Amino acid sequence: MAGNISRENGKKGGRKKGLATILAEQGRAMIAEHLKKHLPEILEALTNKALTGDVPATKELFDRAWGKSRESVELTGKDGEAIKIELSEAIAKKNNIK
Repeated sequence: MAGNISRENGKKGGRKKGLATILAEQGRAMIAEHLKKHLPEILEALTNKALTGDVPATKELFDRAWGKSRESVELTGKDGEAIKIELSEAIAKKNNIK
């Protein structure tokens, strides 16, 4: 977004893009353009691998089609008890919590 016009005041601002960033963006654009031409063949090859039981290929297809599944994490305190949260007096006073 550097060098772009700000939504707030209409002026250009921010840090200018470095050479590495510019080259990386150009590289990604070239790769995307090349992949766009060969997408049907790539998709067919990946699908064929998935149909033969290739789990990573199947996972890749599902992740791209429906997004990666969320991982749930349950947090508990010592011996499975609830985690105790204590507020400092300063925070409680500032937020008017008794």
